[in-house]
Amino acid sequence: MFSDTALLKLSARIVELGEESSANRQLLRDLHKKQGVLNRKIKSKERENVELEKDAIDIQVLRFGQEINMDSFAQMRDSNEVIELQAKVKRAEAQHEAKLQRLQRCDFFPFFSVFLVTSASFMYDCVLETFFLLLLLLLLRSRCGFFFSPPWNLSTLDCHL
Repeated sequence: MFSDTALLKLSARIVELGEESSANRQLLRDLHKKQGVLNRKIKSKERENVELEKDAIDIQVLRFGQEINMDSFAQMRDSNEVIELQAKVKRAEAQHEAKLQRLQRCDFFPFFSVFLVTSASFMYDCVLETFFLLLLLLLLRSRCGFFFSPPWNLSTLDCHL
């Protein structure tokens, strides 16, 4: 049924597969050894990390009196920037409000508000000149203590230049 050459080939193949199988078993044993070594290294690194985290917590408690959540610390940085910007805006608003109140206390504020409205729309030069003339008139009247007619006669007014 089977020829001698076929049996020899089969026995050679069996030996070859046996050698390959033993080589694979040896490779598997070596890989298991490496896996054991790597697992031990991982466990030792995890223990190191746990110890370092404990030390970090101890230092935080000693330094700040409490444990600090580092994840929320990153979020707080962003919110601190927002708070700073909001405070800056509030300071600027307060400064502008103070300027506005100073202007409103002046007698010429109604003229100034008319100037601001009209100067942006048309005839800038004419409006500017009119504003300053009205401002000068109002200022002179308020300094002299009257608001309707001047108490002096222009022909008798002494001017010292």
